Amino acid sequence: MLRSRLTPLLLLTALSTLGNAQVTKKGGGYLLRAHYSKGLSISLASTNTVKGQGDGGKDLKVGIPISMKVLSVQNGLARVQIQLGVGKIGGQQISPAQSAVVELNDRNQGKVSATAANVVAPLPLKPVKIGQTWTQETPISTSVDPDGKMKVTYKFVGPHTVDGIPTVRLDYAIKGMAGGTGVMELRVSDGLLQSNVVTINLSGITMISSMKRK
Repeated sequence: MLRSRLTPLLLLTALSTLGNAQVTKKGGGYLLRAHYSKGLSISLASTNTVKGQGDGGKDLKVGIPISMKVLSVQNGLARVQIQLGVGKIGGQQISPAQSAVVELNDRNQGKVSATAANVVAPLPLKPVKIGQTWTQETPISTSVDPDGKMKVTYKFVGPHTVDGIPTVRLDYAIKGMAGGTGVMELRVSDGLLQSNVVTINLSGITMISSMKRK
């Protein structure tokens, strides 16, 4: 039972936060654009803590590697493969490896060849000022809810620094089939995801996921 509930939670936690943006100042705000080039590869170290689901109500630690690779870029669309590794607790598999290919433009929107993976962070059309928000609603099918939807509202917090690396920070809130909040840092220099911390609640299970670019 726990395994069937954790699998969609892991999927949502990992995929709801993938995205990258090239950041430039423009018109009194910041223009966010995705920059994809063929062969680009990103690997994320991910630690997931499932609250109170272990023996005696202890927390469970779930490791799941995440990677993203740009297969091609043509006519303004990038074909991006997103891979989730096997989820394990103490060496025991609790969720299978999963892979999907999506087609995205420079705002992380476009044709989709795998609906469940169409949850990368969408980017606003115009420059955004500090405190400004935008929202994306996405259908997502899981064993828990085949007709589920997820709405994510992003807030631009502004320039930041993580481990000495210039970033911009996005805070976000998740509603729908799952609920939660998170903080995403996007690297300014090359536009790639630097780090992400998100708490997601689904079907009575709470997971805290921390991701960091390797």
